[in-house]
Amino acid sequence: MRKKPRLPKRYICLALSLLCMGRTGLACTDIQAAQPGWQIIDGARYYFTQQDGKMAAGTFVTWNGVRYYLGQDGRLVTDRRNYVIDGAAYDIDAAGRVSKAGKSLVLLCDDQGSVLKRTFVTTGSEYMLPSIQNSGEATFIGWSLSPGKRFSLTFPNFVDYEVSDTVTVTDNITLYAACFRHTEDKDISQADITRPSEKLGGIIFCGDSRQDYTCFASRHYQDMAGNVYFVAKGGTGLSWFMTDGIPELLSDIIEIRESSEKPIAVVMNFGINDLRSPGINTDEYVPEMTRLAGLLDKLGCSMYFMSVLPGNASQLRKTRGENVRVPDMEAVKNFNEEVRRSLTPQYSYLDLYTWVMTYGYRSDDGLHFSYPTNRRILDECVKRINQSME
Repeated sequence: MRKKPRLPKRYICLALSLLCMGRTGLACTDIQAAQPGWQIIDGARYYFTQQDGKMAAGTFVTWNGVRYYLGQDGRLVTDRRNYVIDGAAYDIDAAGRVSKAGKSLVLLCDDQGSVLKRTFVTTGSEYMLPSIQNSGEATFIGWSLSPGKRFSLTFPNFVDYEVSDTVTVTDNITLYAACFRHTEDKDISQADITRPSEKLGGIIFCGDSRQDYTCFASRHYQDMAGNVYFVAKGGTGLSWFMTDGIPELLSDIIEIRESSEKPIAVVMNFGINDLRSPGINTDEYVPEMTRLAGLLDKLGCSMYFMSVLPGNASQLRKTRGENVRVPDMEAVKNFNEEVRRSLTPQYSYLDLYTWVMTYGYRSDDGLHFSYPTNRRILDECVKRINQSME
């Protein structure tokens, strides 16, 4: 009886390779090929490694200086644009040659590395970093190049990028949310509160809802520190202060003068609502503050302008609705820089923006701060004013 011719070993291996495709528990790469290199099977190209003859799958291979990619089934991938491999985008021509797609991946993650957002941008272009909503136990502060960055009241910390910072994306980049844990939101005790210097007759804080009694926890601080006064109204800005706020300020100055002739510190902290309002000319602030400081000087007062503090647009939309006017953090930073740069000898600038971005803060609605955070901000202001009196 005539024997059937035996198939060459390499064909047997190829046949087994095809049979194993898609079967659970048997990987294509486990099949040995008699001859490494490229093989064409049913019109598709496969690659068997030079080292051990296994079928390559889900990986790049370089042949004669050209890069190729084999899909999870081992087939050569061809004719694709912006084909995503391990989070990066590639262009693959009809011959299977792989090249960068001209796109880079911006990967935004939570503080532990879970992906929140994937964005492909043209390599070399600019990307403005967004805000994200808070987690249940922490307030989002900014973006870090390393995971797990948490802020502490004991040790200063820094974000690599703030919200609205613009980065030039030259390659794939992964950023992680840097957060202030709410367990760190410690209050100030009566024993640790900073009181106004004995060289001062008192300190008057003027502002919007961030300094209003209901949001700034100022009454508690006022009761503990003494000689601290507030002229504040929620939802207001410079125009309110120039009409209704100044009479209140003069009333407090008169009350202090009844018992003391010492200098009075006046802290201005308006701006966030004006920056949220369309059509407001923030260029008015510096000349108005300069004029006001000159008038206060004649009343024995020293004026300070406290920087506008950060907010979170994404969190504010969550708590107030999509149509709420949100603070533009780029505008906030530009405003603070303009005020700082344009300082006149008539008043001083208190940079609390950098301070809260360094030590962290809690803001549940994205605009206002928690009572403990507010009292810490107040305390830092009083501390810096006292230092200026030395």
